[in-house]
Amino acid sequence: MHSGLGYFHAKIQSIPMKEALEKLKEREDQITLLDVRLPYEYEKGHLKGSINIPLSQLEQAEKKIGDKDRRLFVYCRTGARSAQACAILMKMGFTEPINIGGIEEVDEREKLFES
Repeated sequence: MHSGLGYFHAKIQSIPMKEALEKLKEREDQITLLDVRLPYEYEKGHLKGSINIPLSQLEQAEKKIGDKDRRLFVYCRTGARSAQACAILMKMGFTEPINIGGIEEVDEREKLFES
């Protein structure tokens, strides 16, 4: 699919979902939440305030997000697609994509979760 991402995969930053949710509550700086699941998955429930750009459509990220230096918290269902998305985003020139893993780790009662 996307060749030449090995270097970027090695450079991916990641933090646990629980830590990411705490940082989002604190809103210590501007963070964009990026959900890279398919639209029907996003519609079933997503983190409040997130934008949905499916992995297969990441070329739209620059247009939808704008600032390539903006901190991005990237998630999917289990963390696999978000890791791949972070590598692609880095290759596109985004400086701070951070893999926060999968939404499966989020308790549905968590107030940041909406469906």
